[in-house]
Amino acid sequence: IVISCVGEVSEVQNTDVEIILKGQKFTTKAALPEEEKISNASLMIFDSNGLLEKDLYLGEGQSSCVMNLLRGQKYSIYACINFGYPVKVSRIEDLDEITFFMTYPDEYKEGLPMTASAHDIQIKGEDVIELELERLMAKIDIRMDRSRLSDGVRMDVTGVRIGNCPKKVT
Repeated sequence: IVISCVGEVSEVQNTDVEIILKGQKFTTKAALPEEEKISNASLMIFDSNGLLEKDLYLGEGQSSCVMNLLRGQKYSIYACINFGYPVKVSRIEDLDEITFFMTYPDEYKEGLPMTASAHDIQIKGEDVIELELERLMAKIDIRMDRSRLSDGVRMDVTGVRIGNCPKKVT
């Protein structure tokens, strides 16, 4: 038996892709918490069907990594920053169910929770993909009348203002 094939066989090739978490300049009057600090990040890469292809947990001081992906394929990339734990999901839809809780002041020194994403990125070669960070919580100012503050005197909150809050967080 002789079996032959006429035509070209396409070869799937891998390529290295650099992913960079790019801080955005948030406006704030307070020096603390450090709003651009990255203490940890869970990077997740999903294939065109929304299934997890690769994931990686970055620690303190890491804001970029190199991953090996298939050239010509489309991917969606997500990052959960400063959640304090590795985010583990198998499908892109599972990201909607991720929640986090912060306590003041302990967890603020680890940085504010942020997210970043890029959708339908087609890998061409040795690409560099920058993911712009988006803050996941609002800054809240509370003004109090402290003119009579002494032992036994309680504070009365005179106003609460929420600003610079992403629409998806409101």
